[in-house]
Amino acid sequence: MKKPAITKKIDFEKLSPDDLPQLKEISRSTFFDAFNTQNNPEDLHSYINEAFSEITLKNELLESNSEFYFARIDNRIVGYFKINFEKAQTDLQDPDGMELERIYVLKEHQNQKIGQTMLDEVIEMAIPVSYTHLRAHETVLDLVCRLL
Repeated sequence: MKKPAITKKIDFEKLSPDDLPQLKEISRSTFFDAFNTQNNPEDLHSYINEAFSEITLKNELLESNSEFYFARIDNRIVGYFKINFEKAQTDLQDPDGMELERIYVLKEHQNQKIGQTMLDEVIEMAIPVSYTHLRAHETVLDLVCRLL
């Protein structure tokens, strides 16, 4: 049974290095939940330990051309996203562009239109930018999101 669409306001909070412990926790759990059924467990854990290590995430938080945001409902974190500008972009590195590199919603809060609300917020952020490059992972079972 699908959960109803959200009726509560979602607040977006830009992260600072002080948010590293919470970012590490949500990054690891949401990535695992999204990809554990399609990957070898050993490979998945190895990737998570490298991509979402404290050092890696701290460096990403300190990157001046990257921004992380928590999505909160009633002050509880329900998801997060990461956007990149200029040379922090993973693909095009356009000085006038913006890239959405990550967007995740906690498993227990999915199917409530939270991801759509987060994507709408990113699109609003992209309006002053000449274009947005949205990169997302696709799986055979479901499409996380895709706009190119």
